Amino acid sequence: MGLFDFIKGKKGGSKEPADQLALLGADESRDAEFVDLLSKSSIWLLGNEEELKVESPSENQVLDHIKHGMEETAKAAPLEEIKFYTYPLDQYSVLPFFSSQDFIGKYIENGKFEKVVRFQGLQMHSSILLREDLLNLPAVMNPNSQFTRLITADDKIALAKSLSAQQK
Repeated sequence: MGLFDFIKGKKGGSKEPADQLALLGADESRDAEFVDLLSKSSIWLLGNEEELKVESPSENQVLDHIKHGMEETAKAAPLEEIKFYTYPLDQYSVLPFFSSQDFIGKYIENGKFEKVVRFQGLQMHSSILLREDLLNLPAVMNPNSQFTRLITADDKIALAKSLSAQQK
């Protein structure tokens, strides 16, 4: 199964509350409107993930892991140093991002993670999708929801053009 088939297969599920970006992203006939709104929007990413490197952690080890994460979160890292969560799919690393906190919460709540992983929800401008180290990664908005959208190379080109036009 290819990346796009997998993503399309994840669009089912129960009704979810949706924001305007999610609604436009789910409507394939409104690509231009979606990219225009995306260029003006903040998105949510999972950042600074760190696995707990213990096979069968105790409750205290998990709590210490979370405490350490809270301490790390309190330290502000420069944007270019932030490591974003990606997940493997076929031969790709996929960058999930979210149109709202509601979707990021559902993703973590319903995720099937093999290890104890600490996530930090980060809200930032959508232009982050064009950062050099993220540009060539497949990006998926609101994965595992009925509002899932694969961000194509054409979407990223249109996003760059829209951002450039806004700066003039």
